[in-house]
Formats: sequence, structure tokens, C-alpha cells
Amino acid sequence: MKKYVILGMLMFSFLSGIIAQEDDMSTSGGGLSFSFSGAILFGNGNYLKDGLYIPSAPGNNAYWSVPGSAPSANVMNANYNNVANMVGGEARMFLNDNMAVRLNGGLIFSNTPARDNVPGIIDPDAPNVTWIPNYEAVTADNRFDANINPGFEYHFPMGDLSPFVGVSVPVYYARWSQYNPTYTVDSEANVVVTDIDTRHVELIGFGGQIVAGADYYFNDNLFLGAEIKPFSYLYAYNVKLPAPGLESLKADTYTLGLFVQPFVKLGFKF
Repeated sequence: MKKYVILGMLMFSFLSGIIAQEDDMSTSGGGLSFSFSGAILFGNGNYLKDGLYIPSAPGNNAYWSVPGSAPSANVMNANYNNVANMVGGEARMFLNDNMAVRLNGGLIFSNTPARDNVPGIIDPDAPNVTWIPNYEAVTADNRFDANINPGFEYHFPMGDLSPFVGVSVPVYYARWSQYNPTYTVDSEANVVVTDIDTRHVELIGFGGQIVAGADYYFNDNLFLGAEIKPFSYLYAYNVKLPAPGLESLKADTYTLGLFVQPFVKLGFKF
């Protein structure tokens, strides 16, 4: 709980500083000149997923266990950063030629509803025209992935080139749930249930970053940009619940990165 309070205070202070700066400029006659830009980001995947390991179903294992795997900062992967990989979008609001607030990220949601299995009847001694096949169950599979990265940039326009520095507050969230409704009946008429109820794992990460980069404008609207994080700190943890009513298992990690998460962006300013 303390971590959420600290993060909330940091974000509140960050937004308050931006609003205060805007009010100062408005009252001092500095003049705000709003404009907007949108861009597609290219680079390493920006969804936190390492550590998103869902517990197995009790009915599928002779020895039921909950994995103790902790998350890792896969978003700071130093290798295999593919510039052809589209990782999300970015929106910026320029307060004037120098200052801009931004928000980048993305989300993915998928859901597969469960369907019960239907045991069949197959008698080797009877003609196969009397056989009824087994209809397997459909395992419920629900997953949600999101990354949200608000930030602030200060630009130094130099003709067609606009270098910038800034700060950002990355927030990552992922949840994966499964439920296998398969049941079987053994030779003694005992019903064996695969899943008691829904199993899930949750992964949460947040931190603070310094941003540096530059945008090159081909004309007044179209630009190509590049950025990197000279400093990045990320705290992440996951929580695994094998079944309702049981105790969950939590594991966490801290990651410090220098000159990580390079991105290329192609955008349009209007």
C-alpha cells in the first residue's frame, strides 16, 4: 500500500508542477501556443510480461505447486531491439515551442469463454456406429496487458531539429486468468475435477525515468524522432493465486537501467 501512496504523490507533484507552470505563463503574458502531435513507436516491446506465469490446475498434476518466479524488466532488454517492431503510440500536447506533455502506451485484451466437456461412450465390443466421441472442454483464458507512460518534455528547437529532455512515469499492468472445467469419472464412479475455480497471476510495475531524444522535421508537420532513457528505475511484482480461498504468492524485483529503452518514432504534428 505504501508504494501506491508514494507513486500517487509523485504523479500528483509532477502534474501539479505542469499546471503551475502553465498558470505562471498565462498570468505573466508569456503566452501559450497549443499544438498536438501523434506518433507510432518502433523498438523493443513495451509490455511487461516476464514473470506472468499462471499456476497450473490441481487436477493436471500429481504434485500441485505454485511457481516462485519473480518478474523481470523485459522492457529494458539490452539485446534484440528490433526497430521494425511497432510497440505502441504516443500523443503530445505542446504548450509552446519548448514545453510539451506526453502520453504513450497501449493495451491488449483477449477473452476465451469456458465450455464444459462432454464424456463420450466408446465400447470396443460394440459397432462403431453406436460410439459417442468425447467432447473436450474449452479452457477459459482471459488476459489483459497495458502500459501507460505519462511524461513531460523540454525542447530546444534548432531549425528542423528539435532536441529534448524530460521525465516520464511508466506504469505497467498485466493479468492472466484460466479455468479448465474438465471433469472425469473414474472406474469407482468418483468425479475428478481439473480446476476448482479460476486461477490467475497479476503483474504490476512502475517507476521513474529521464528521457532524452530529438525530432527531425521533414516539413512543418511530418517528423522522425529518436529517444533513449539515460536513467530508468522500475519496481515490479507479481501475485499468483492458484485457487480461491488459498494464500497468494508474491515476488518482486527492482531494476536500474542506464541508457536503455531506445525508441524510434514516426509522427505528424498539427
